[in-house]
Amino acid sequence: MKILFLKCGAANPEMAARCGDYEDWFRDAMDGVEWDLVETYRGPWRADVRDYAGVLVSGSPQSVTAPEPWMDEVAAMVRDADQRGRPVLGVCFGHQLIGWAYGGRVVKNPRGWELGTHEVHLTDAGKQDPLFRGLSHGLHVNETHEDAVDETALPPSVTVLAHNAQTPVQAIAAGDHVRGVQFHPEIAGPVSREYCLRRAPLIGEARAHDLARRATDTPNAIKVLDNFITLFVRRG
Repeated sequence: MKILFLKCGAANPEMAARCGDYEDWFRDAMDGVEWDLVETYRGPWRADVRDYAGVLVSGSPQSVTAPEPWMDEVAAMVRDADQRGRPVLGVCFGHQLIGWAYGGRVVKNPRGWELGTHEVHLTDAGKQDPLFRGLSHGLHVNETHEDAVDETALPPSVTVLAHNAQTPVQAIAAGDHVRGVQFHPEIAGPVSREYCLRRAPLIGEARAHDLARRATDTPNAIKVLDNFITLFVRRG
């Protein structure tokens, strides 16, 4: 079993030197999962979803609110995977791109940046969804995002699985095979703290340090990745 990891951006070089890059965080959280990594944002790329048991779409410092051609290509691959019955999980930017790929809208969150460790709550649909099997209805997760899927413009094909006051669309389902989570199940406490401190110029020093102080590991959130592999990919 191998999955296709569509890497849609990279950590700041200084941060990567201290904490690792996106693939390092996923590798730590998904021990033993094999993947082929494609850096979609770097230029022309090609992959065939028929060669993989599932697809993982990463976060990105770039934004669907300023679309680039490579984003259209990733969105097309998500839809192709869906049509072929290949499971897809999008994380943060990947979640937003999935919402956009199915006709939704991505906006700058009018409530501002969401950073650090927060609680999200499952909807009735989320409580029944295998992505959250075995998890409490209130789940602590790590976040770092300014954009969000607009809850006022969701297409009928997209179902909200989780929410909180800051970001009403925290997880989505698009049919049987495609899922997105706004939060970062792969991010551990030290990485979350680093993100909080790096956003200080945008949110203020006092708030950044307070969020960093409260950021922590979120072991239950890692279960989301486990569920994706065991209940979507391996059962696909």
